[in-house]
Amino acid sequence: MVEGRDLPIIYDKIGLAPVKSALEASKTVADMTPSHAVELLEIAYSREELATVLDKQINKLRKGEDADILKIEASIEKSNRHEHQFQTMAEIDPSDVVWVETGYAPIDECIGGIPDASLTIIGASTGTGKTSLLLRLFGCFAMRGKKSLIYTLEMTGGQLVSRMLNVMPKITTEQRALITVCSEHMNPEEISASASRIVGLEKIDVIGIDFADLMIEGQEDEPKVASMYRTIAQLAKKSGVPVILLSQLSRKYTERGGGEPRIVDLRWSGLAESLAALVILVYNPNTTYAISGKQSLQLPIISGRGWLICGKSRYGSSAGGGSPIAIQVGWDGLVGWSGDDFSHKVLTSI
Repeated sequence: MVEGRDLPIIYDKIGLAPVKSALEASKTVADMTPSHAVELLEIAYSREELATVLDKQINKLRKGEDADILKIEASIEKSNRHEHQFQTMAEIDPSDVVWVETGYAPIDECIGGIPDASLTIIGASTGTGKTSLLLRLFGCFAMRGKKSLIYTLEMTGGQLVSRMLNVMPKITTEQRALITVCSEHMNPEEISASASRIVGLEKIDVIGIDFADLMIEGQEDEPKVASMYRTIAQLAKKSGVPVILLSQLSRKYTERGGGEPRIVDLRWSGLAESLAALVILVYNPNTTYAISGKQSLQLPIISGRGWLICGKSRYGSSAGGGSPIAIQVGWDGLVGWSGDDFSHKVLTSI
């Protein structure tokens, strides 16, 4: 609440110009409450700060000096955050959109799709079809006229396109034009900044990253992995675009003889599980030479078929409700995962 005795304090804190701006604005609004006056003062102050920073950087440019772009971006972000940081629940419209349909029937019909504005992790051991699954999903998005953005840290752009044509030979040139590829090596912060800029310029429906481990520079440790997961999860939330992150399984999975992967088999599984809205684990015995006989398997090994295990879903799933499920899908070593040959099974544990 703003009272007369508080005005000198406000003057000292934010200066006279923002106060004048707020007072002038208040004259045009009938029955303005003290809380509204405070809000106006805060908005005026944040905009005054932004204007000051921009003015200084413009003067630098006029003198032939380099402007500090990072300072400008930080000031704009601070101004926007200050104005939109808080809302009452009465001011927020409820969201009916939890799932985004991918166009890939096994995931859409059995799980519901992928969570909107959230992180989805696809975990698998090397060579079991996680990149093929990502390309199948993005090809299905493109066939529905949806745009996607892929950061490929393992393959070159040309290798990714060749793999896409193997996975989805019927995809057209026009549909491939809806998929933007970046093959530059980037760390999590660089990917987040890059993707945020692109999303700000054009409509992007889904973002994919292949794969998590290659974003980490130097020795992999818990603080770096935690920062990576947080950064990518925040990218999904702030951009409002679902993000699919591919991740390798840990060495412990191989050491125990393989078999059905579980969430604990993900590298730094606690961090992955806490920040991802959906975790899909790929179990594809067709790509593995030796299967340990010591595994107690719930999922039968069938030639030409693999399993997509919904290990965690923040919003449940279409087929399993709140229980984990496994989707049995046709697999071909050349073209990857089938889109129309599937069934599902509810699991007792994961």
